[in-house]
Amino acid sequence: MAIRILLCTIAILTLLLYSKPIDANHKRSITADDYARAFDHGARVRAEGMCHNPHPTIVYVNTTDPSKVYMPRGTVLHRCSDRTGCCTDPTKTCEPIEMQTVELYFITITLQVQNGHRNRRVRQSPKVEKFMFTNHTLCGCRERTNSNTSNDNTLDSVDNDFR
Repeated sequence: MAIRILLCTIAILTLLLYSKPIDANHKRSITADDYARAFDHGARVRAEGMCHNPHPTIVYVNTTDPSKVYMPRGTVLHRCSDRTGCCTDPTKTCEPIEMQTVELYFITITLQVQNGHRNRRVRQSPKVEKFMFTNHTLCGCRERTNSNTSNDNTLDSVDNDFR
């Protein structure tokens, strides 16, 4: 990590010494202060956004039954993805390295459905359903493949033993 920071610093100093680029609007030369701000931005991304710690993400219960209402309708799971962590190599993607199974409990209410629309009339008493989900506990950068571009915004049940 220290070597990476040293290399970034050397690259920025080299740019400062040997180039006089112009900003995107072509109105002024880029100053040393501009480079300092860009360096600070990169340091903040390295400190806060590197692919290591999973980030809390709201994930909604995936149901194909329009009459069933889950409370809460989603949960917070920790996730590793390119939206939660940055890999310095563009050929790599942020993925879970370690995972843990967690049990989550939901109150479920079954409503009457007429013409594809739910109404507020409850068809059954509320129940509690237990689901098993995967929580990411450690992230890491791995080679990007077609198989590791998944959608992790919905929960898929593994176990429903409280119905």
